[in-house]
Amino acid sequence: MGGPERAWKEADGTMTRFWLERRMGWRAPPERTLALNANLDLDRLSEAQLEALEALMEAASPQR
Repeated sequence: MGGPERAWKEADGTMTRFWLERRMGWRAPPERTLALNANLDLDRLSEAQLEALEALMEAASPQR
C-alpha cells in the first residue's frame, strides 16, 4: 500500500488486494451474469406477463 515511504504511485494493486483480503476480511463480490435463469419456462407465463416482459426487454435494448 505504498510502503513506509508512502510511494503511492508505485504501489502494487495486487499487494493492496492481498492486504485487504487477509487483514480486513474483504472479499470480491460474486460475478454478475446477464443471462436469464436457464430454468425459466415462458410457457407458464400469462399473455399479460409475456407482454410486460417484452416491453421491459425492448426498453432495456440498446437504441438503434
